Amino acid sequence: MKREVRDYLDTYDNDITIESKPEHLWKKNIMIKYDTTSRSYDELYGKEQNEKYRVFQRLISEIKGVLLDAGCGTSLLLEYLMFQNVKVMYYVGVDISIGMLYNALNRIKRLNASADLIQADIEYLPIRNKAVDTIASITVVSNLYNVERGVKELERCLKNPGTIVISTLKDVCSSSYMLRRLGYSCVDNERSKDVFFYKHIM
Repeated sequence: MKREVRDYLDTYDNDITIESKPEHLWKKNIMIKYDTTSRSYDELYGKEQNEKYRVFQRLISEIKGVLLDAGCGTSLLLEYLMFQNVKVMYYVGVDISIGMLYNALNRIKRLNASADLIQADIEYLPIRNKAVDTIASITVVSNLYNVERGVKELERCLKNPGTIVISTLKDVCSSSYMLRRLGYSCVDNERSKDVFFYKHIM
């Protein structure tokens, strides 16, 4: 498949997709925030994110088939895994920020990775049911307008069997509560600012 940034931005102006004006404004503000920080993101957060990726790697024994990086940012996760000699057959990065995705595209070209990038909202993913084998969503769900809807969208896309790993900032109690309520197991890591949740779909 051709490497490209696929733009699904028109969904944000669709009354069927966006249920309320506050939701629309929330998502627009998130887009603006990450578009603004996209050029300096790696420098500011790269080291911190790599520590989170180490936890992700420990929770995933191996990555088979398609890896969905939900809230991929600049695709630092893909680079980390490749540098750790973790084989990723196919990578799909999804992010709401076009600025982040353009940086991700440059990284994917440098890595010569098999990948697709999609600009989309995790709460309304343009991905078929049971299409991916593994899902990573690192420090993302606290940015969602509706955490439960976003997590259920991710689960919809996951094959059976499959594994999903989600992290959220430790000080965002509402996200952690929701993930526990949805049946996720919890792993805390003292060196990370995030708490990790995972579920194996069998």
